[in-house]
Amino acid sequence: MAVFIGNFIAYCCFMKKYYFLLFAGLALFMASCRKDPATLSITVQPKWGTDNLRLNTVYSSTYGYMNFSSFGMYLSHIKLVKTDNSEVEVDSMALINYADNAIKIDLRAVEGSYKGIKFGIGLDSVQNSISPAQVDDHSAYKPDVLYWPLGLDHLFIAMEGHSGSTSSLGNIFFYHIGTNAMYRTAEVDQPFSIAAGSSTDLTLAADVSKVFSGANGVNVLTQPGTHSTDSVGIAAKVADNFTQIFTLQ
Repeated sequence: MAVFIGNFIAYCCFMKKYYFLLFAGLALFMASCRKDPATLSITVQPKWGTDNLRLNTVYSSTYGYMNFSSFGMYLSHIKLVKTDNSEVEVDSMALINYADNAIKIDLRAVEGSYKGIKFGIGLDSVQNSISPAQVDDHSAYKPDVLYWPLGLDHLFIAMEGHSGSTSSLGNIFFYHIGTNAMYRTAEVDQPFSIAAGSSTDLTLAADVSKVFSGANGVNVLTQPGTHSTDSVGIAAKVADNFTQIFTLQ
């Protein structure tokens, strides 16, 4: 009986070591096969020409001088565009509430080779119908500064500041771009790749000077403001011009 018990104990010890080695080997095998996750971030940097946009700084446009006291916009349905033109959505929406600091967006990384990115300027009709009262305080839908409850819902683009024919800036301008009709999309071509275990950082530059310059630029002196529904033509021009201001770096 004692021999049997001794043999049984020895057998149990052997099996314990066997299973330990088996599971340790499986763990090492799985670790060697598992790829480290990739990370992707896009930094949105508003600019005036080649300079980073600064609030309360005087700039000259085709039609006059201006500064910005506030600047904000929504980007939605951010997608990576593959070389075969298929698209991978990596974020549903992002709030860019600019205050002299670039806005960094952390996105869902998907390995592959891409030719650029695509996104909406503003919110689609479903997103636009969500009011700040329906979400928690941490939601990007929450800021009242980009919400206009009297018919516009969310402001897709909001710019305010001062303007003038000289740098003394004696006038006020405001562009509050909203309503579903002002939703636009933009696509920016710039090849990049995302590899397993890599950290990819891109910069999406938004040159706001292009909204107010050139033959189709908004004249800040004669077209000083819109709430979208009161001056649809001005609002549409601002929205259309925004599709041309982005470059990917």
